[in-house]
Amino acid sequence: MWKKNEETPQPVTAGPRPAARPQAPSQASVIGASIRIKGDLTGQEDLLLQGQLEGEVRLKSNNVTVGKAGRIRADIYGRSVYVEGEVKGHLFGEQEVVIRASGKVQGDIVSPRVVLENGSNFKGSIDMEPAAAAPPEAPAKPKKAASAGAGGPAPVQPAGTAQPTPSAQPDNAAEKPTAAQEAASAAGNRQ
Repeated sequence: MWKKNEETPQPVTAGPRPAARPQAPSQASVIGASIRIKGDLTGQEDLLLQGQLEGEVRLKSNNVTVGKAGRIRADIYGRSVYVEGEVKGHLFGEQEVVIRASGKVQGDIVSPRVVLENGSNFKGSIDMEPAAAAPPEAPAKPKKAASAGAGGPAPVQPAGTAQPTPSAQPDNAAEKPTAAQEAASAAGNRQ
């Protein structure tokens, strides 16, 4: 009555899974091992650094990979930053920063996701707050402080020091002569 279907679908097995760690894109621009650059590097492409660079790398929308032969003395800004060689400088990753087992980093890392592979060498600090992962485009201009007294900016006190409030000053503070006025008065009394 019930006939077993001779053609039962067999589950499809996938081949070996690709490595979990992302690799440098095959379409990346390459700076070869024999190339030395002094200065800032910017652009709109993924980059593989195998040479030496001193300055700054700013590819915030793209991946930056420091290859095993790479020797970098620079701050690196990228969407994802991968280090297989040596970096002396700060790393800023919009998405992630990965230090491979062969990687050596001396500097701070700012990224929402940080991976330090077993065997990697890292000296610095890590900040994984998402808001801090996006470095500013240019240094922010200081905000104008509220004016005090004769229209000048309010004095800035070092952190941890107390600044007296106007109500804490004695009422006769405005009547007290300055040191320059006292010196002029003393000079006038001698004549």
